[in-house]
Amino acid sequence: AGPTQAIDAAMGAEETLQATVDALKAQVEKNEKAMDTFYLLFAASLVFLMQAGFALLAAGSIRMKSVKNILLKSLMDACAGGIIWYLFGFGVAFHQGEGGNGFIGTSGFNYALSGVDDTSGASYGAEWAFFFFQYAFAAAAATITSGAVAERCTLTGYLAYVMLIVGLLYP
Repeated sequence: AGPTQAIDAAMGAEETLQATVDALKAQVEKNEKAMDTFYLLFAASLVFLMQAGFALLAAGSIRMKSVKNILLKSLMDACAGGIIWYLFGFGVAFHQGEGGNGFIGTSGFNYALSGVDDTSGASYGAEWAFFFFQYAFAAAAATITSGAVAERCTLTGYLAYVMLIVGLLYP
């Protein structure tokens, strides 16, 4: 009776251990999406802070009378670039849905984020974090060259340039 009881106890312990492992796997899978979203937001914030660095670099490389102008242009990159990326750029860059061209989004699915389903809560905001991550890079792409055109173009011309870079060239 001794070996049989030991085998039964070991089998019971194995089942208990397996149930514990399954519960831990489920918890890890649940936390994985939340951690991915957090990391994406953290990385996007660091990329977005690059805009401040590019603005300061440009401000340090021009005459003092144009510093306010270049800082305004850098701020405009973030603001106007965000609007353009939201309305047009994200849809061009990331085509989803059936049919259409995978090179340039034509289905209208992602224009103004119309295809984002944030009602279920299962994604932990991953779509919005991805949008912000890509927006930070699009705006940084426009800001990088702002120093090259500093003191060389008007504010209206620069706004048209930002719209072109963020809405069409970066995607």
